[in-house]
Amino acid sequence: MGADEYCNQGTDNVADFNLDDIVDTLDLIEFAAVWLTESDDPGWDNTYDLYDDGVIDYIDFAYFNKEWHWMTCEKMQGYEMMELMMGMASGGMGKMMGAGGESMILAETSMIETAQASEIPAEPTVEEQIKQIKELLDWLDEIKDEIDEDIWLNLSTSLEEMLKKLED
Repeated sequence: MGADEYCNQGTDNVADFNLDDIVDTLDLIEFAAVWLTESDDPGWDNTYDLYDDGVIDYIDFAYFNKEWHWMTCEKMQGYEMMELMMGMASGGMGKMMGAGGESMILAETSMIETAQASEIPAEPTVEEQIKQIKELLDWLDEIKDEIDEDIWLNLSTSLEEMLKKLED
């Protein structure tokens, strides 16, 4: 890293369930396996209850979403090196690069700082719940090709059902 770049997201993240220094599809697979379970369900594991309310639901998913593609500084440096070696630093990283072509490190660091600074309200209003679920559905559509179709279908269908109940 150069003198002007700064990486400060820590060495761990509660959404990095498999502890591989990045929140990615492998963590989403683990999360999806416990989706919509409650603390009195057999095999309950509060590791995935990111909101700590005894149920793994869309609020936990919203927390997970905000951590998507978080990675340690060490992992980021590896990705930057890979970018340069593969000749992708000029914008070939697609969603991982900013519109102005800034480096993935700067773009990801900004997203991480935003995610860590933001919080979901303890008791979201119905309107806030509807907005959050719609945002999660949009995000799922964006990453549809990155995850298993059954997992995508399970998550999106249950979110759509929650949304319908809230809108009615």
